[in-house]
Amino acid sequence: MLILFCVVMLVMLEDARRQKRSTLALEYRYKLFELRDELRGHIIANGNPKLAKSWVFLFLDSTITKLITLLPELSFWKMIALLFTHRNSNRMQQHRTHLEREYRKADNMKFKQIEVKLMATVGQYIEKRNAPTWAVIHFLVFRVVKACFAPANKLRKESLAVAVEAPETSTLGEYCPA
Repeated sequence: MLILFCVVMLVMLEDARRQKRSTLALEYRYKLFELRDELRGHIIANGNPKLAKSWVFLFLDSTITKLITLLPELSFWKMIALLFTHRNSNRMQQHRTHLEREYRKADNMKFKQIEVKLMATVGQYIEKRNAPTWAVIHFLVFRVVKACFAPANKLRKESLAVAVEAPETSTLGEYCPA
């Protein structure tokens, strides 16, 4: 009887864990919708039809939409895999250089701010979704290998930048003319 009770409790616990993950994904999807609305609102408020047709706007709008769809599949391990797969890609470096050049233009500065918010939102989602993994990483970094904190933080930032640019999670390659 006790074994049956334990099995039932484990099933219920697993169900609750899955519900929490589903709720978290939904919460962050809404945050991404909010960010996309901010992007589109900027275009409407600006009143410049050329800005609405710019490849930078199209890239950000479609990338946010793609991330909304892929959000439940994103994890810490997927970000690390994307980083190691695309981090030395010459094509992505060309796209990033071209994108940064576009962001420096006066009309596109708001787009850069939105990209930073996008990376922060995805980063927060990954951190909350994989809280046990982050707890282990923080323990190792802060307690055991304090000297590795800067490289670990850099790796985290690089993985989020790659997530916004990688073909699996972004549309940068489709819109960037470089």
